[in-house]
Amino acid sequence: MILRWIRLAVTCIASFGALAAGCDVGIPVPLGGEPTDDQGSDIVADEWIVAARPGAERAEIIRLCEGVGATILDEAAELSMYRLGIVEREREVVRASLLRLAQIEDVVDNRIYTSQAAPNDPEYWQQWHLDAIRAPEAWAVTTGSETTRVAVLDTGVDCAHVDLVGKVGEGWNVHNSTGDVSDPLGHGTAAAGLIGATTGNGIGIASVARDNPIVAIRVSDEAGRATSWALAAGIRAAMGLGARVVNVSFAPLYNDRVVLGQAELAMLRGTLVVASAGNNGMRVDAHETDSIVFVGAVDRQYRLAAFSTYGDFLDLVAPGVNVLTTAPGGTYTSVSGTSFSAPLVSAVAALAWSANSALRPLTLRRILTSTARDLGTPGRDASFGYGCVDAAAAVRAAQLLVEAEDATKPTIVVQSPSNGISLSKATPVAVWASDNDAVAEVILLLDGVTVAADSVRPYAFVLDPLKHATGSHTLTARALDIAGNRADASISVTFGGLADSSRPTVTIVSPKNGATVRGIVTIVAEASDDRSLRWAEVLVDDRLITVIPLLSDAESRVAFNWNPAATGDASGWHWIAVWITDASGNQAAASVRIWTE
Repeated sequence: MILRWIRLAVTCIASFGALAAGCDVGIPVPLGGEPTDDQGSDIVADEWIVAARPGAERAEIIRLCEGVGATILDEAAELSMYRLGIVEREREVVRASLLRLAQIEDVVDNRIYTSQAAPNDPEYWQQWHLDAIRAPEAWAVTTGSETTRVAVLDTGVDCAHVDLVGKVGEGWNVHNSTGDVSDPLGHGTAAAGLIGATTGNGIGIASVARDNPIVAIRVSDEAGRATSWALAAGIRAAMGLGARVVNVSFAPLYNDRVVLGQAELAMLRGTLVVASAGNNGMRVDAHETDSIVFVGAVDRQYRLAAFSTYGDFLDLVAPGVNVLTTAPGGTYTSVSGTSFSAPLVSAVAALAWSANSALRPLTLRRILTSTARDLGTPGRDASFGYGCVDAAAAVRAAQLLVEAEDATKPTIVVQSPSNGISLSKATPVAVWASDNDAVAEVILLLDGVTVAADSVRPYAFVLDPLKHATGSHTLTARALDIAGNRADASISVTFGGLADSSRPTVTIVSPKNGATVRGIVTIVAEASDDRSLRWAEVLVDDRLITVIPLLSDAESRVAFNWNPAATGDASGWHWIAVWITDASGNQAAASVRIWTE
């Protein structure tokens, strides 16, 4: 554990290559797309992902994370997110400590996504899925464009496959931060073949988007597992390599804040993310989002596949039962799973964009859903979403559509703090904004000067009055949509007092230094501050035992019963320390050495 009184330097790497490092979490898993539970399989037990509120300085976040015993392993600056290394047994204590900070918006799991094998069809030469989505009719309009790249975020791609040679351009390996995109499992090779296998060469199979280049982004370890952080880093890498469509055949991502946030940012920057719904065969409680196009699977009769996950989050379905595609070593195979339905939708999106490159991602998404072949209950439903993707209808609609000029301003409201409030410590600022198309960015300004910006919902900031002059100020939230339209909402705030640089004081009243104690040890400390206290931390032998909120009292008594037997501490000498943090983040500590019997 990092000692509170030893400030270790932490180097935070910001390049997307380094962002991808450290995702090696290996338990063997075969192909497909199903997690072991409805929240996304396992988690990395010795890590948290922290979402910081824009307005908090990077150095401040590093200091605060170190202060609760966490080490910053990586960061995603555009999302204001940090990947933290922690001691596993202190996991919940660290999370509780972080969530008490005004600078921290949320603390979420770094989830591990796995996949499940699906049956192979021995009659693999039958490419029924191409007619099912009307790909041949779409080819009468376009067979793709070299300027519209499709990224495959997966286990890698066999670039030497006879039907993929020359189709894969630049790529990146998130797992080991190299350009090696080789595929040890074949899952990514199967997805890539459905999207863009060479067509018309008299060999193997045909693909949907034959003329669209493929960008291979390997996001998994050797066992085929990828974390939330790795998938988000993969989307960033794909954007950096010019991909307009990103296919993610891992599931379930419908509740993953990290991946959804990165996908939303990608959409605002001109890239559409498509993902598999999952293969647990159950209905899940998740709401629709426009950040990702979620895809389920149907069979030859347009029935929902028995394994396909469904629910209100589902946008589209596509063939996903016994579809023929490429396999490692120059072979071909028939596969099933929503992992292979999503690439068909990604390929149709690439064709539509090839027909009209001027479309915005949100417009393209609307084209895909509005032209889908309706299945099940008339209209959108939880089993099929908007229906089965229709390549011909989507491409023709894209070709004819002219984006209307957007002159509508966004709508914006400062939800908190309230108008006229007086602030004396770091305070969260919540803003609500919407637009007829998409909000590109929300900016927080103090007296006309930019303080922070946020591009991902919910729009949340932190404002620290101790960093600014005392007196009255105008706080403005400004929303900009993707067409450049602007709207402002302002409130008045008052900052009081000088910047707080005074440390609190703390004294351990009991036990006394050098005391001998038996059984449960009652630890009592007295703490005070010239302004207000935030929390106390009790440590035994440099190990965090508990965090106690102090309710912002200027003076407070800390009391905690430590049971050495319950915490596995043997008899003998032990150091007890009590750390106090005030509302400005200043800290102080007191310690005693005692003998336990």
